[in-house]
Amino acid sequence: DPNQAIYGFRGSDPAWFYRFIEALHPEQHSLVRNYRSGPVLVKAAGQLIGADPGPDSLAGPMAGGEGQGDIFIHRSSSAVAEAVFIAGQVERLLGGTSHREIDKLADRSDDAGLALGDIAVLYRTGRQAEVLAGVFAERGLPVQVVDIVPFYLSGPALVLYLWVLIAAERGDSANLLVLLGREKGIGRRSLGGLEPLLPVGCRDPLAALSGVKEKLPARLGAAVADFQALRTRLRKTAAETGIEPALRSIVLPRYQLDPAEGEVVRFLRLAVTFGSSLTSLADHLQHYKDSVVYDKRAEAVALMTLHASKGLEFPVVFLAGLEEGLLPFAPRQPLTAAEEQRHLEEERRLFYVGLTRAERMVFLSHAAGRRINGKTCSRQPSRFLREIPAALLRRAETGQANRRHARNKIQQLSLF
Repeated sequence: DPNQAIYGFRGSDPAWFYRFIEALHPEQHSLVRNYRSGPVLVKAAGQLIGADPGPDSLAGPMAGGEGQGDIFIHRSSSAVAEAVFIAGQVERLLGGTSHREIDKLADRSDDAGLALGDIAVLYRTGRQAEVLAGVFAERGLPVQVVDIVPFYLSGPALVLYLWVLIAAERGDSANLLVLLGREKGIGRRSLGGLEPLLPVGCRDPLAALSGVKEKLPARLGAAVADFQALRTRLRKTAAETGIEPALRSIVLPRYQLDPAEGEVVRFLRLAVTFGSSLTSLADHLQHYKDSVVYDKRAEAVALMTLHASKGLEFPVVFLAGLEEGLLPFAPRQPLTAAEEQRHLEEERRLFYVGLTRAERMVFLSHAAGRRINGKTCSRQPSRFLREIPAALLRRAETGQANRRHARNKIQQLSLF
């Protein structure tokens, strides 16, 4: 679907579709019917993408699904107020309320009951997740934060990831060198001397270094021996009690990782699902290291960038931060007129992708003010909001949700 070409920074461009057609003259069949989203949602998405003035734009989709669909719009005073609003609406959806607009959802589906995993909050930049995740945590609403770059490739979870690879004999020389570089007294010069000793494509670099330990400087040799002993302990403990207890009791203390830190908690929860199989976990992590990591089994609201949401679908979607400067995103450097047009076309397609992730309901949210680089700045609604007919939009009401009911519902969901 050329209208979903949103990875321009990776070379994605809808023009490739048309160049292919011009070059090879293939037989064409257009699949335009959307069976996921309700007619109102499909019509809004069609109006949005139809406003694209670019030469490569296509006609919008046709509705093929059941149910009408609803689009609510809301303006908050700040990013925090926006997060509070979204969390409140999630509580309403999960816990039941007398709110007449949301209650109509039950009349439009044979099985309208919603679980945490049925709801997604989408935004343009990863930085927007921090405020949202903080407010959700305060309200006891579990979330899984999803981004294009897997969380375990940076931050505190990186050490856990690397040790899983080394323990499972799935790590390469670069993985081992990163871990050795964290050892006291081992710097770049020492690591540079190791590279000639590691065969290209070596499947077990730790074993390879252990075999030439006598050729290594004393400090490096001691570190390699220590790593071998640690790997043996890690494997033994994982086999006896599981990967999660092994990482918690061996790796966390060694690197002084906080077991309550968000990314560490997230990694350990993932490890639990693989029991004692280090190879299965390592293969899973490597398989997804160049793509989006999203666990559809998680009993949690999904917080993710619009880029990461492509290919997914949810009964309810919140689109947050629909403001000038965020969507469309403000370029970091000046653009020519042609570059500016291409940029806006891709930003519009991002909005289109977000809208079409929803099956039943979309909440469009923007804030009047937002802190940027430590300063509170006034914000204007996204120009793309004006491209959706007002007749399709409904003002979202606010108020207190039945918090006790919502929390009880969440606890029940987490048991299954």
